[in-house]
Amino acid sequence: MKITNEKRTLNILNKAIEIGFEIDESLSMEELKEKAINYLIANDSGTEEECDVITGSHGQSVYWTDGKGYEFFSQGKIVDFKKHWFDTPETKVYYQNLVDSVGNVIRLYYVVGETKYNKPEGY
Repeated sequence: MKITNEKRTLNILNKAIEIGFEIDESLSMEELKEKAINYLIANDSGTEEECDVITGSHGQSVYWTDGKGYEFFSQGKIVDFKKHWFDTPETKVYYQNLVDSVGNVIRLYYVVGETKYNKPEGY
């Protein structure tokens, strides 16, 4: 079921209010939604989802969708892969926090995987 932008806004506001967000009636609905998103991200541990960062001819890009109408796309410098070359292959690198269509905080990450720098001796 696809969730409209208006319903997503209400879901975000309701979820934020549940954990202590207070409505400032002088703000527009869009401003309230942005403040509620920031509040949720700062105050809710959320869930983690793996989402690969793709490197292509136009730099890095990432695409994530909740399957209900909200889509996140970013392109440009998203992560510095070099900082994590020596990390263990199972290391999670978090790069984006967002709020989905129903108001849940999602923390996107990629897994380092094997690099030529973190393979055990003998590979």
